Amino acid sequence: FAKIPRMLELGVPVSLGCDGGPSNNTYDMIREMRLAALIHKPIANDPLVVSAEDVIEMATLGGAVAMGISDTVGSLEPGKHADLILVDMSDLGLTPNTNPVSNLVYAGSGHAVDTVIVNGRLLMRNRELLTMDEAEVKKKALRHSKDLIERAGVDIGPKWPVL
Repeated sequence: FAKIPRMLELGVPVSLGCDGGPSNNTYDMIREMRLAALIHKPIANDPLVVSAEDVIEMATLGGAVAMGISDTVGSLEPGKHADLILVDMSDLGLTPNTNPVSNLVYAGSGHAVDTVIVNGRLLMRNRELLTMDEAEVKKKALRHSKDLIERAGVDIGPKWPVL
């Protein structure tokens, strides 16, 4: 895999993203940040390599730089799009909250995201989607996934009995 610590040392712009269900099943950027931070530590034998701050930057400004749009997105600055999330740091999984950045990366997940604003537009508040019917989206996703599984002719059921 990519030698991220060396790339960061050399000043190479590094971005982070969720590439799809076949790779991770979650599309959860916060969980991807945790993986990106942890995977290099045993290889480098250094618990400080690829810090929580590094991966947050990779997930935000790094992506904007990689796509050539860092003049409009990727950080909160005057003149840039207001793209941000508000995280409920009182979540039990984030307790004790001694370092919010570290706690978010190493203990957080998308489930703690309370509010989402994209280009100044409020898309989610109090963990409720405001721009679409979540139940309808889930219904369509289940229908499409069932159809896809049937057409592929694969058995994706559990290996063991599930109660």
